[in-house]
Amino acid sequence: MKTPRLALLFVALLGLAGPALVAQTAGVPLTTQLIVTRVTTAGLDTPTPTVTIDGLNFNATTSKVYLGTADGLFQELTVQSRTPTKIVAVLNTTTPGGYVLKVSAGTAAAQNFSVDLTLGAVGATGAAGADGAGFLFRNAFQ
Repeated sequence: MKTPRLALLFVALLGLAGPALVAQTAGVPLTTQLIVTRVTTAGLDTPTPTVTIDGLNFNATTSKVYLGTADGLFQELTVQSRTPTKIVAVLNTTTPGGYVLKVSAGTAAAQNFSVDLTLGAVGATGAAGADGAGFLFRNAFQ
């Protein structure tokens, strides 16, 4: 028994469109969760201090980074380099204080991340600790 040509055409078209059908549910594209694993700063005492953001699922061509305050005033940072797992951006300030760092790889909630970032020594000085008098130190290698 021969398979009708129309059925073969349907199967071939489904094979081509299958990934697109799977990638959408009710017209809303599924997105991969942006994950940030580490945020570090470097060169805070140089003319071009940077922040490095390590993670997964960054958009290697369009991810953006913003720095602002908790009251919502944010500035986009200049991105020096970006890959799917790392973004390096130039900080627009080194003034000590508390900030919010935002990373965006798209418009979906899963493509956005924010974290509190503290630059410099901030906060009240704590009480002095014990001076260690009476502590017995023994070299374990002797």
